[in-house]
Amino acid sequence: MKSLWETVYVGRLLLSGAVYPQLEAFSGNGLYCGRGMGSMKKYKTVKEVCRITGLTRKHLYYFHHTGVVRAVAYANYSVEGNDGYKLYDDAAVEKLQQIALYYQLGLKRDEIRDIMLDPHYDSNLALDTLLSMEQARKTAIEQQIAALEYLKLTGTKNHLLAALGGMSLEELGKTILLSGNGKPCAETLPAEDSPKTQMFLHRFQKFVGALQQLPTAELETRAGEEAIRDILECSKAYFGEMGVAFVLGYFARDIGRGKGNENSITLDHLQGLIRYLTRYPEMKEQLLEIGKQEEGG
Repeated sequence: MKSLWETVYVGRLLLSGAVYPQLEAFSGNGLYCGRGMGSMKKYKTVKEVCRITGLTRKHLYYFHHTGVVRAVAYANYSVEGNDGYKLYDDAAVEKLQQIALYYQLGLKRDEIRDIMLDPHYDSNLALDTLLSMEQARKTAIEQQIAALEYLKLTGTKNHLLAALGGMSLEELGKTILLSGNGKPCAETLPAEDSPKTQMFLHRFQKFVGALQQLPTAELETRAGEEAIRDILECSKAYFGEMGVAFVLGYFARDIGRGKGNENSITLDHLQGLIRYLTRYPEMKEQLLEIGKQEEGG
């Protein structure tokens, strides 16, 4: 048995102000008898069907001539060489309402035709299939949005797209969503205007400035390693284990935004940082540990 609450939900919606006035009384509809409605006509004209379903005359013409939903009767046979006005019964109107729903879901008329001409067609089973399709599309859209938001944060001038190695937006978005949007420590950090944060930013900028003063050729020397280590230690003191992630993000964003001034971080600085991180076993272990935490959300 379905959930009692689901049953209540269905009934409440049918009785709501939004739906109740729109209900159409069909002879085979349980809502028909209990509302004191008078007997309805046996057939409906094209104009009436269009009003009920929201479909156009062209829609009805197409589905009539492809054999999906044919008119069941005609009027005005006396019109010269004409079949007269098409008339639809309740069963036909119900099918056309299903077609209208499929149109709202974005299906093309040929797709709808093929679905409804399937010998095993069942409207409830079709809804199950369409619901699964829409949920999959929703998931893909959510992943794309997450990926685009991330790329907007990082910018695109930092070779990040090349570093992703052909990863699709969906794949990148899935990774981001699984990692909790990359915000595992936001709630634990001091306020941005707190003395502790201001002190950290002052020290961090000082160490970054020292790295920027080094010629590119010296990034591989002891001086370059010491400058990078100072930046990492400063960040770790504030962020804890996420200090490395902060520095990587800071360098990537500064490049990705394409500031283009002499005081900004360059791709050489980012590459020097990555080489430093991968050169030492303890840094590799820390990066792997952070990756495991991110996967766990």
